[in-house]
Amino acid sequence: MRDFRRLGMITALGVVLVVVGVLGTLLPILPGAPVSFLGFFLIAWADDFERVGAGVLVFTGTLVFLGQIFDFIATKYGVSKAGASKYGVWGALLGVLFGIFLGPLGIVIGPVVGAIIGELLFQRTLVRSGIIGVAAGASIIVSLFVKMLLLLIAIAVFVVEYYGG
Repeated sequence: MRDFRRLGMITALGVVLVVVGVLGTLLPILPGAPVSFLGFFLIAWADDFERVGAGVLVFTGTLVFLGQIFDFIATKYGVSKAGASKYGVWGALLGVLFGIFLGPLGIVIGPVVGAIIGELLFQRTLVRSGIIGVAAGASIIVSLFVKMLLLLIAIAVFVVEYYGG
């Protein structure tokens, strides 16, 4: 006989992980979409994969993986394409870390300011440093948008399948 109480707790934990994953996609200090995928897996497992099978898990996992790959490529490409030095790249990364403490807007402003400071330390002009900083901010915004879009698609596919797809 199945222990429905335990299964309900596993499902609840799965839902919490999905929510934490969504928040983590918006706030880089939290893990993000892979945590949501772990939540999908727990929810499916608690139901013995009757409502959501391997095909949906592979599809949602692929979306999550593509989002993570895009995040890396978009950020690196955006800053590199603007001609950032290693100081600008490091400045942008440190800016993300400090920007987290300023809330959602800080996540965008932090890398911009960090890249500008890094480029100024590399002895670039203020205008050139500003261009690189804006490129860092734009690449982070695009990356956040795409990762969130892919995660929301994964959540929608999972929910539709779970509730009668």
